[in-house]
Amino acid sequence: MDNILDAAELLLNEKNIRIVFAGGGADRSRLEKSVVDRGLTNVVMIPRQPQARMPQLWSLCDVSLAHLKNVPLFKTVIPSKIFESMAMGLPVVMSVPEGEATAIIRNTNCGLVVLPERPDKLSEVILKLAENIDLRQDLAGASLLAAKKFNRKKLAVDMLGYVQTVVKTRKL
Repeated sequence: MDNILDAAELLLNEKNIRIVFAGGGADRSRLEKSVVDRGLTNVVMIPRQPQARMPQLWSLCDVSLAHLKNVPLFKTVIPSKIFESMAMGLPVVMSVPEGEATAIIRNTNCGLVVLPERPDKLSEVILKLAENIDLRQDLAGASLLAAKKFNRKKLAVDMLGYVQTVVKTRKL
């Protein structure tokens, strides 16, 4: 999360950009202190929200940011927030190690991928999206289309069909 604060610091003079942190976490008090100590007036910290309120929170955003440290384990992690972002039609800024999550974003064209732990590149991408409404709208449209592919009910039905096919094949 320090990388996000570093990016926020680089964007401090951009009056129309706010970075919103929602949630608790063991590191929250340290992050809050860092925001104050660094004078990051463009960072908004809100408390953890119940899942039912997340669509309301997402509706206030222009883009979503998924960020993970650059460690090999995270190559296989797919942050669930990207699917919520897609369902809300938000472009996704993905700053995680190359792997399954970055492939989803690239294959669906619903966001932009940034190398993790590169606050300079992260701030560039955030600024690019803030300044380019056409790009933001294109990514948002692709995000809504991608959401249909990752609908839990559809995925469950597809999986059930696959299991039924395997079972039928094995009986023969």
